[in-house]
Amino acid sequence: MFLTLFIAAVSGGLVAVAFLLGGKGRDYAIPFGPYLALGGWLMLLWPNEIVQGYLHLLGS
Repeated sequence: MFLTLFIAAVSGGLVAVAFLLGGKGRDYAIPFGPYLALGGWLMLLWPNEIVQGYLHLLGS
């Protein structure tokens, strides 16, 4: 579950930065649900690969 939230936060953050750079401004509301769904979907499709990649980033 931690990695699902991590994927959602990173993907939502990337979209938020893209919106800010695109001129949407800070007043534009971005729903978090689709990014949670994306994180859950990715963890259902490739759980071992994502966990191994995360552990590799940590240096384990």
